[in-house]
Amino acid sequence: MLVHGSFANANSWRQISDLMSDRFRILAPDLAGYGGTSAPKPVEPIRVDRHVEVVDAIMDYAGEPIHLVGHSAGGAFALATALRHSSKIFSLTLVEPLPMHVLKLTGKDATYDAVRDMYDAYVADFEGGNQYAAKHVIDFWGGKGSFDSFPDKFKEFAAETTPLNIMDWQTYWGDEQTAEAYRAFKVPTLVIKGELGAPAAGDHCSGLYELLINSEYREIPGASHFAVATHAKQVADLIAEHVSGLR
Repeated sequence: MLVHGSFANANSWRQISDLMSDRFRILAPDLAGYGGTSAPKPVEPIRVDRHVEVVDAIMDYAGEPIHLVGHSAGGAFALATALRHSSKIFSLTLVEPLPMHVLKLTGKDATYDAVRDMYDAYVADFEGGNQYAAKHVIDFWGGKGSFDSFPDKFKEFAAETTPLNIMDWQTYWGDEQTAEAYRAFKVPTLVIKGELGAPAAGDHCSGLYELLINSEYREIPGASHFAVATHAKQVADLIAEHVSGLR
């Protein structure tokens, strides 16, 4: 089961699905508000459970333990689901996931503050009327100039889904876990980082590798935060290697 991130939908996994569908049954849902799904109603406080419930329902639909994969925000949601419903998961793969509390749990307070500063500037810019405020987020994780390098179609999609992305960020800040909960998690986990990913993404990945006692860490040369699109074959190969090694 492949869980997409923000500013994306199930189609973001198409290349990887095509590369793996001859060996695996693939489930790639749209999260609430993305693709063909209806947007969730804003509530206070906004909790990560609204995404966990979607992922968990689809795991129940699968009818058997699954290999759960998540990218970026989807990695944070996949991880949150795994921590809550580990008995339904055979393995976990996280591609540059973004669970903010991991930074606090591993002493990366300066990184946490830098991400928070970026988020605050992003929200202020959007509320000030800039429909392309998503540039703050895209450039932070993908590197300066990333947003401008994308086609206009993506920029318009990012503008359209910015309110959803802000809701997703609010779930990041509100989701808390303990180091003990991570260390009690025994599901085999693969953490994947792009070589050229943002330093903050590296702190997330290394922090998870440190916390999860049954984890492996892999880096994709030449890849940034958007490896699922730019380095699909390498990502697919790492997922397949991880999954096949557990059979």
